[in-house]
Amino acid sequence: ILISLFSLTIISCAKKDDSSSSSSSDDSSSSSSSTDNNSYSGSSLTLNISTFVIDTTLAVGTITGSVLSQSSNSALSGVSVSFEKSGTTVDNTTTDSSGDFSQTLILGTYTITYSKSGYLDEIQSVTLAADNQTLVASTLKMLPDSCTSGTISGTIKDAVNNNPVTGVSLSVRRGVNVTSGTIVKTDSTSNTGTYSLSSMSAGWYTVETSKSGYITSTFNVYACGDQSGQDTSISTTLATGAMRIVLTWKTTDDLDSHLTGPDNLSRQGHYNAAHEQFHLYYPVAFSNFYYATNNFSCSGCSVSQKSDNVTLDLDNYYGIGTCDDCGPETITISAVRSGTYRYYVHNFDEAGENNLKLAASDASVKVYYNDTVTTFNVPNSAADLWYVFDFDISSGFTAVNNMGSDSSFTVDAFAPTISEVTAVTTRTNDTTPNYTFSSNEAGTITYGGSCSSSDTSANVDNNTITFNALAEGTYSDCTIRITDTSSNTSDNLSVSSFTIDTTGPTLSEVTAVSTPTSDNTSDYTFSSTDAGTITYGGSCSSDDNTSVAGNNTITFNALADGTYSNCKISVTDNISNTSDNLSVTQFIIDTTAPILDNVT
Repeated sequence: ILISLFSLTIISCAKKDDSSSSSSSDDSSSSSSSTDNNSYSGSSLTLNISTFVIDTTLAVGTITGSVLSQSSNSALSGVSVSFEKSGTTVDNTTTDSSGDFSQTLILGTYTITYSKSGYLDEIQSVTLAADNQTLVASTLKMLPDSCTSGTISGTIKDAVNNNPVTGVSLSVRRGVNVTSGTIVKTDSTSNTGTYSLSSMSAGWYTVETSKSGYITSTFNVYACGDQSGQDTSISTTLATGAMRIVLTWKTTDDLDSHLTGPDNLSRQGHYNAAHEQFHLYYPVAFSNFYYATNNFSCSGCSVSQKSDNVTLDLDNYYGIGTCDDCGPETITISAVRSGTYRYYVHNFDEAGENNLKLAASDASVKVYYNDTVTTFNVPNSAADLWYVFDFDISSGFTAVNNMGSDSSFTVDAFAPTISEVTAVTTRTNDTTPNYTFSSNEAGTITYGGSCSSSDTSANVDNNTITFNALAEGTYSDCTIRITDTSSNTSDNLSVSSFTIDTTGPTLSEVTAVSTPTSDNTSDYTFSSTDAGTITYGGSCSSDDNTSVAGNNTITFNALADGTYSNCKISVTDNISNTSDNLSVTQFIIDTTAPILDNVT
């Protein structure tokens, strides 16, 4: 609501017989009257109040999440979900048949309480930080109310080398993702990196890690009797501008990390150089990217050149266990550059199956950047490819959380980029016009809208195609897209609007030549629907060769005496469409004076 500038007038009054005086500036006025001894004099002052804004719209976001049974991993419907802010319950909802919920709330930090008969109540902390944000809360796995207290144990490992980390201080709070409030237990990891939290009441807990040289982070654990193997990985502190991405999960499926990001823009070197984007993932051939060579090898490079890189530090087959291939997947960017980074998680074991195993993995992605940690949790929906987030220096993190499927998410993860080079000339009378566009990849052309073509293959660089025969009319919905050999499809390229016109101008007579007339260079007026070039036929000609859209008056070249019944005019427009002949109404040129003869 905008309140515009307005004025407030203040009036003061005093008895006339009081000793008083008043003065005013240019924007004030004074008045007085005298009727009796009780009369008053008054003055007013106009006060200008500056414009101000009242905004009654509060910034809001949406919290979505899922609730499962810890024991069966099945969805729990009918779970009561309440949202508390600053100690006050502000809203409630219930999970649907899929165990999912969604709630729109004003921005802020909320404590979510989950309740269902037969299960322990659980709490979870979440924060809505941005207007229109959709926050995916960690999937909450409820424990049966038959659970008893027990010991929680596990190992803390380094996210880069997967070695145990000793002397890590642990602070434990009740609930999921709870980072403030009462600490219910403390501990430190042993010389083998292990920890043990005894006599823990049944339920979920948040463990905060702290050690000099490492970034403080959290992980979630639970007690239902004794629960071992509740491991996590922590990251060393990073140089300013460096980023580390750590994927953890809790199943034996082989999840793979994939990162795409800006290369050195030379358009030379690696497989995707045409896109100016690298794609880092396992196998080893694509696991270390070097900016010096714009490639995945750096033979002969100096130490400093080799250090300017993006590396897949850890690639593991299993998310849980004590094997050499058990643990997280970790990617480190030595120095974040301008441009967009995109991070994906692919379930290699279930590629193309589009099932719930990725969701059931409890996959979590922690991103360490400038000593802060941003966490993304896998949504509870069918997929084998999780598009997690985008990151750009100028705008920060954007949670994407798109769940899809890809049977072969390999080196070429980029769609072709196409652009218009030469549009169809408009207007044109060519019903099979040419069109030129460029593509940075070869592939198969697909047409959309009202246009089609038998040209279906695109090459790298410029491609000229010929549209199939088109009827007269304006074409503004034609599109082209390219699908490369890895089934990546470009965005639709909108063909600039063009008009097919195969109809010649329409002519009609406006003013015929007076007949008979003695003017042997007579004027003639006709109308045309289009501008163009005039052509004369029959016995008439003229030096007036240009027509406009509308009325045109031309002057015939000198004509001999006689009757003219075969004169014709046609107009060819600017795209070579020629009108039908316009027959000039017959007229007579007579310049001979009467001859007189003496008869009588």
